[in-house]
Amino acid sequence: MDQRRHRDRPVSCYCFGRCAGRSERPKKVIARTRDKHLAADEETLIKAQERGIAPPPELESAIDNNRCSIVAEAIEDSSSSSEASDYSEDPPPSSLNSFQDDFAFFDQPLQDQASSTDSDLAEEDV
Repeated sequence: MDQRRHRDRPVSCYCFGRCAGRSERPKKVIARTRDKHLAADEETLIKAQERGIAPPPELESAIDNNRCSIVAEAIEDSSSSSEASDYSEDPPPSSLNSFQDDFAFFDQPLQDQASSTDSDLAEEDV
C-alpha cells in the first residue's frame, strides 16, 4: 500500500480532545487525523505535567489506546505483507517434482544402498 493511501485509510481514534473524550468510544477517522489528535493529546499531557497539574486518567488512557491501535495496525500490515511474499516464493509444482526425482535414491532403504555398493565393489575387484 502506498504511503498516501496508508495515511488516508479509516481507523479508530480514541483521542481525549475530540473523538472518544470521556466515553472511551472511538470514532472512525482517517489515519492522519488520528495522528494529529494523538499529537494534540500528547501536547496537552506535557503542558499539564509542566504546570504540575495531574492530567485526567482518561487523557492518558486515550493516548495509550491510540498508540496501541497504531502498533497493532503496523503489526497487522507487516504480517499481511510478509504472508503475501511467502506465497510468491513457493516453487512451481513441476520443479518440485524434478527435485524429488533427482533425489529418489535417498528414499531407498539403507540395506538396499549398502548391498548395491558391495556388489559394485565386488565387480571392480574381478
